[in-house]
Amino acid sequence: MKKNLVSIIILALLIVNLFLTCFMMFSFTGAAQKTWMVVSDIAYAMDMAKGGTPATEAAEAEDVPVTDQVPYNITEPMTIPLKAEPPAADGTTSPTSYIIIQASLQLNSKHEDYKDFGEGDLTQYVAIIQDEIISVFGRYTKSDVLSEERDTLTQIKSEIVAQLRDRLNSEIVYDISFRDIKYS
Repeated sequence: MKKNLVSIIILALLIVNLFLTCFMMFSFTGAAQKTWMVVSDIAYAMDMAKGGTPATEAAEAEDVPVTDQVPYNITEPMTIPLKAEPPAADGTTSPTSYIIIQASLQLNSKHEDYKDFGEGDLTQYVAIIQDEIISVFGRYTKSDVLSEERDTLTQIKSEIVAQLRDRLNSEIVYDISFRDIKYS
């Protein structure tokens, strides 16, 4: 008889536990969503305060399957001066830092503008592409670019893609990647 009574008590506690777990889950979900919205608004405002385009703009674009992506390689390496580091506490300044990169664009071959842009041949737009890459990288210091905490390189890529889309007036550019990155 005692075993049945213990089993009934355990079953009752399990049901109460299940009810309380469901109640807590639904209570905290609303608060977590509101917190996430506040954090996103703050991050958006910080991006705008830095003078850049929000990194989320490029991320809002639809995903393009790999089979529909066409690479366009900028063959010549680019040497880009980075923003000067702030002076040290003793007043000394560090020399100008440079980043040397080679860039590749990923184009959406299924986009309606693909034929208008020479079916992936952006040779006539290389100067515009390089100008946007230089202007975005020029806003960051060497320590910013090397920082893994903030994943700055991903943010830089998003800004470049957003600016290229704006400058070319098309969303044909899906992504950008860098290779042979060197610092001096």
